Amino acid sequence: MMKTCVQCKTAFDFSDNDRHLLDKMTYVFAGESFEIPNPTLCPTCAFQRRLLFRYNGTYHRRPSALSGKSLITMHAPSRKVTVYSPEEWWSDAWDGRDYGRDFDFSRSFFEQLIELFEVVPQMALVQDGSSENCMFTNYGHGSKNCYMALAFKSEDCYYAETFYCKDVVDSFHATQCEKSYEVLDSQNCYNVKYVQNSQGCSDSMFLENCVSCKNCLGCKNLRNKEYYIFNKPYSKEEYEKKILEYQLDSYSGIRAFEKEFEAFKLALPNRYNREINSENSTGDLLVGAKDCHDCFDVINGAENCRDAAIFGLDGRDVMRSSFFGAELGYEIDGSLHAYHSAFIHHNRYCSECLYSMYIYSCENLFGCISLKNQKYCILNKQYSKEEYEVMVSKIIKHMQETGEWGQVFPIDFPAFAYNESEAKFHFPLSKEEAIAQGFLWLEIDQTVEAQKKIHASQLPERIEDTPDDILNWAIECEASGRLYKIIPQELRFYRAHQIPVPHFHPEVRYAERFAKRNPYRLWDRQCDKCNKAIRTSFSPDRPELVYCEACYLEEVY
Repeated sequence: MMKTCVQCKTAFDFSDNDRHLLDKMTYVFAGESFEIPNPTLCPTCAFQRRLLFRYNGTYHRRPSALSGKSLITMHAPSRKVTVYSPEEWWSDAWDGRDYGRDFDFSRSFFEQLIELFEVVPQMALVQDGSSENCMFTNYGHGSKNCYMALAFKSEDCYYAETFYCKDVVDSFHATQCEKSYEVLDSQNCYNVKYVQNSQGCSDSMFLENCVSCKNCLGCKNLRNKEYYIFNKPYSKEEYEKKILEYQLDSYSGIRAFEKEFEAFKLALPNRYNREINSENSTGDLLVGAKDCHDCFDVINGAENCRDAAIFGLDGRDVMRSSFFGAELGYEIDGSLHAYHSAFIHHNRYCSECLYSMYIYSCENLFGCISLKNQKYCILNKQYSKEEYEVMVSKIIKHMQETGEWGQVFPIDFPAFAYNESEAKFHFPLSKEEAIAQGFLWLEIDQTVEAQKKIHASQLPERIEDTPDDILNWAIECEASGRLYKIIPQELRFYRAHQIPVPHFHPEVRYAERFAKRNPYRLWDRQCDKCNKAIRTSFSPDRPELVYCEACYLEEVY
């Protein structure tokens, strides 16, 4: 079935298989069945909407609404929201049900949910209490000593999104990596730098699509190799001599080599999709996926999912969702151990929940904000099981009349402004473009306090020439002009691994990593070698060579 997206006006396919999966999500309240209607947004626009609820911007300071103490928070001081520290939020000093209210059938559901959102306490940073010494982190779990990172069971990671990692800096979707820098979409790597889409590599720099390589530099599509430079073998002595010639301990040496490597890569083929131990699945960057279609970044196993991104942890029967480990889910984001839930953001260990966010260890909620260990609540008001089912049935019928049932949260829901959300990286928009499309925009104070200001171009070439006093400097980014600072643990990492201080603001570095990744979208094109039809995340107008699986394997092996 072809449909037209109400946001971007492009056509998208909603298949019988899609409908079948959505039928599994049918809800029953007070003996009546309520199907989730077919979506009105295309998968791309739906993903963009979900990303509006994920903060990825400059942290602020504002006082706690409970204790008055100064907090580090993702909520700008100008935002109309009640903020508690994570410790205060998790304490017994308050109860989210105290903010409960009756549903008003003369008004829209989303209007009432927004009013609740603006008064119920929210965490300054979304932390579930499972991490240690991770003050400047958001959405992490089970991590230790991390800073400005989305870290899942990771330790000593900074400016990164990591899973089961240790000592990893400036990386994105690194899984089970250690002592590594600028790692992108790679697994089980040790002591590597500037590595993308690689597995089991160590003691190497500038790799792409390599497996089990050691002491390699500037290589692509290699398997089980050692002492290679630009895919050419060297003796150990020749390799070590050549490495010194490139001066990769200097900033200019790294940038020069990076340009040479980018040119070298274009002459070598890419596999049309990148997957590991996956079966009957389409998409890209799939690890352990089975019967998953149009899915991206499956981190650690999933089955029967559709139009989903950045997930795993045994996700099953989930559609149009991201950042999750869940079963039977639709339009969910930031979830761990969620079951039969839809239109939810940021939850842990919840089931049978609808249109709710920031909920933990809850079940049977509808339109709730910031609850923990509760069930049978609507707009945070407590009901008996019987009362709950009757009321939810009435509310869904009301939402069917208003056209809200089955729709995602509205574009102007005041979670975060476009320029402080994850959406700005996946779908870059100027201020004028964002506002014209109906998104919120926030003017952000980016003042940095420091004893000394220095332009990044004036930084020392090598880390060994960088003084300890750099910790007191405000560095002006070469690209954006924004000021940033170096933290002590970051400086220790650079010194331990002979890495010069970066010349770009952390957010610019984050955007650069995004630019190296393929979009969450598939195109129909032909293999550049045998002309076989393929469906790939490499658009037809890109310069890279793209091969079908058979041709790629023939080339590599």
